[in-house]
Amino acid sequence: MLTAARPSTAPPPGAAPLRAEAILVNPALDRCIAALASAFVATHGAHPRMATVFATQQRWLMAHVALAQSCEALTDPAAPDLYSSRFLKAVVSASVASRNTAHAFLQEMLKYSFLQAEPDRADRRLRRLTVSETSLAGLANWILIHLTALDSLSEGDRVRRFRAVPDGVARLEPGIARRLLEARKIRDPDRTFSLFTWLNQGGLVMDLMMAGLEEAPADPDRIVTGIVSAQDLAADLNVSRTNLSRKLREAEEAGSLGWSGRRGNSALWISSAFRREYVAYQAAKLALIDAAFDEGMPAPQDGSEFRSDFGMKRRGVC
Repeated sequence: MLTAARPSTAPPPGAAPLRAEAILVNPALDRCIAALASAFVATHGAHPRMATVFATQQRWLMAHVALAQSCEALTDPAAPDLYSSRFLKAVVSASVASRNTAHAFLQEMLKYSFLQAEPDRADRRLRRLTVSETSLAGLANWILIHLTALDSLSEGDRVRRFRAVPDGVARLEPGIARRLLEARKIRDPDRTFSLFTWLNQGGLVMDLMMAGLEEAPADPDRIVTGIVSAQDLAADLNVSRTNLSRKLREAEEAGSLGWSGRRGNSALWISSAFRREYVAYQAAKLALIDAAFDEGMPAPQDGSEFRSDFGMKRRGVC
């Protein structure tokens, strides 16, 4: 669970969202990043099937496109519903994936009930898609993880405000997805980080590295992680040992990580430069989520609790 650090003063009401540059020099950042990584790891452990939706950056971005289009339809009566044709066009136009890859992703989302298909109300020949409650719950948890991190950096009240607005998920997701697709730092991360973004569960591999870092490393240029065996890591994540070992070797050749002793039988270390890449990526993501929050979240009118149905009455669904 993320624990909010307490700076000496809270930001005034209506303060501007945090920028990445400010996040990077925040004295509470190290604790925040460790908590973020631990929260991502815990989420995967609790919901491994859901985590497969975000197994690579490409899949992660496609999922956000689908979620955003569905959320637009939930909150704006004039917005079009989520259809496969609309989703495919958006993914291809944003250069996230090819049409065939995007279509296969949709089919997998339907297979595992993260999306549901039903006849269109106006044209029964069409099949509109809706996001399942499981998907909405997963998205709510992901947003809460990041809002908690942002609150820990600025003594804010984003989590309280988010919980007080019944349709908070739908309000925030379109703005978050749009910014993710537009952000160069997200789409084109630094060299070692980018090595892992195309690996199945590559993001989680990095989260595990960062969550298990020594708090006070003896050598600040080589920070020891809690990972010892690549074979055990591959088994725990249910990923190809061959593919994982290849990525680790590429990162090792770049000087970004290595083994404290004999390969595979000693603690893995990462370079300070690799850690900075991870931190810079998370700072960029936190900043864009904070900007989306500032844009889409109204001040709460009361202290109402966050509802399990997310307050999103689907058109013709619930």
